[in-house]
Amino acid sequence: MSNSRKPILSVKFFIQDPINHDHIVYRWMTPISVRHLDWDKVIEKLHCVTSKKYSGFEMTWYDGFHHCVLTNTKDLRKAVELMQNRRTEDNCVRLHVRAIPKLLRPECRSQITNDTEFSAFYTQRFH
Repeated sequence: MSNSRKPILSVKFFIQDPINHDHIVYRWMTPISVRHLDWDKVIEKLHCVTSKKYSGFEMTWYDGFHHCVLTNTKDLRKAVELMQNRRTEDNCVRLHVRAIPKLLRPECRSQITNDTEFSAFYTQRFH
C-alpha cells in the first residue's frame, strides 16, 4: 500500500497585533520536514515578516478541541505532526500568533512633572 498523503506545503501564520487588532496572514512557502523544524527559525521568520516591530510572539494551534500553546521546538514539531494527519483544503499548517508589543517609546511614557499645583495634591509622605 503506497502512502498517498501529500506533504504539507507551507505554514500559514495568522498574526494578531494586540494594539490595533489588525491581522496579518502570511503563508511561508516551504515544504515542511518535521525533523528540521526549529522554534528559533520560526520566531526569526515572524520577526522578518513583521519588520521586527514586536518584542516576541505567543503561538497556538487548534487541535480540534482547544487552542494549544506552543512554547518550544518539541511542541511545534508535535503540532505539525498532528496537523499533517488532518488534511486542510489549502494544505497548510495553521499557527495562530499573538504579537507582543515592544515597550512604549520614551515620548509615550509618563513624565515626571514639577507642576506645583499637581504636587500640592499628591505630596509624598513617609511614615
